[in-house]
Amino acid sequence: MIEEASLQARPIASSRLSVLDERTGNLDESIARLIDLDRTAEYTMAWVDLAAKRVSAGRSVITSGRFARADELLKRWASQPFAYDPGIPVDVPITPRRSSSTRCRSGRSTRPGIQGPHAAPRRSST
Repeated sequence: MIEEASLQARPIASSRLSVLDERTGNLDESIARLIDLDRTAEYTMAWVDLAAKRVSAGRSVITSGRFARADELLKRWASQPFAYDPGIPVDVPITPRRSSSTRCRSGRSTRPGIQGPHAAPRRSST
């Protein structure tokens, strides 16, 4: 039984998230990408397809992210970087569709890199 615990929170600049969604073709690609992201991303998760067969076995959708910095926020969010708007409740898990878009909480289609009402687009490094 745990009788006492201490937590240390990290300061954040906003409640918005900078998110990157990626697809991998098989388990080897998925593991390699997760190892790479472990070095750079604050948060990472993967949906792994365990039902895929042969060369596609272990294909994944990997989502990585971090809290957005103030200079990355859209103008409409800059004045209230910690505002909270839960939007429309959604059942989880959300299964990405086989297209170049994903669905956010409101059901509107968004480009990859945007996650729900708390997201800030991640700027490309290229």
